[in-house]
Order: sequence, then structure tokens, then C-alpha cells
Amino acid sequence: MPCLQEITQTAAYVAKELGLDSFFAEILPEQKANMIKSLQDQGKRAAMVGDGINDAPALVQANIGITIGAGTDIAVERMWS
Repeated sequence: MPCLQEITQTAAYVAKELGLDSFFAEILPEQKANMIKSLQDQGKRAAMVGDGINDAPALVQANIGITIGAGTDIAVERMWS
């Protein structure tokens, strides 16, 4: 399992490569959907990348939800429920 520093460094690298102004990493699952909603309330669009298990609420809240790994089915089920 990667350490938190590696997760933040990876997120920073991906954000830079995509030309993003900001990114968030190391956020607890229950905080992710609220953070995305807060950005949307400011008129911003949000994309979320996650495994679909703990991230399902945030993936559904995001303007663009990108699931990776085996959690895709869980996120899709959550979206349609």
C-alpha cells in the first residue's frame, strides 16, 4: 500500500500533467462528496477518480466520475439506486 506522501505526489503529478489548477488528496471517504458539492456550489465543475467502493457517493456527485479497479460495478449500482 502506498504511503500518504506517495498518494499526494502522484495526485500532484497527474494534476500538473492535466493542467489542473487544484487537486485534493488524502480526503476521508465521507468528506469527498461534500467537498465536491462545495466546489459545485461555487460554480466549478469537479471530476472524481476513485475505486468506487468508499468513493461511490463522491463519484455520483461529481460532474465526471472515473472509477478504477473492481469498484466500478458498485459505483454504477449506487448511481442507479
